Amino acid sequence: MKLKAAVVVFIFFSSVALAQDNSKPFILGKTVEIYSSQLSENRTINIYLPEGYNQNDSTKYPVIYLLDGGADEDFIHIVGIVQFNNFPWIDRVPKSIVVGIANVDRKRDFTYPTSIKKDKEQFPTTGKNPLSSLHF
Repeated sequence: MKLKAAVVVFIFFSSVALAQDNSKPFILGKTVEIYSSQLSENRTINIYLPEGYNQNDSTKYPVIYLLDGGADEDFIHIVGIVQFNNFPWIDRVPKSIVVGIANVDRKRDFTYPTSIKKDKEQFPTTGKNPLSSLHF
């Protein structure tokens, strides 16, 4: 009797494990890493291409550049909004390419230099973006 119960339990768990093999990856876009000579560091770039995009077509797409564009930041949310607004029955936003630039150190990259001691203590890298000294 115990052997029959063990066989039934084994078959049940085996079938559950096999059912999980039907999964496939969920791919939203692609990620590339580039070296920035201006920043002297690697930067991660996430890229979403709209449905129907073909590199060999002459179709032009608007590009949305997204700061805070890491996979664990706002990239996924913004791509979802763009995709939703592309549905034919909604049609609020044209099909667009989304380029997300991931942060390395957000406090360094997005803050202005400060002379306030408390700011420097709490956020030691604040305002130290190497590009903040450039004038355009």
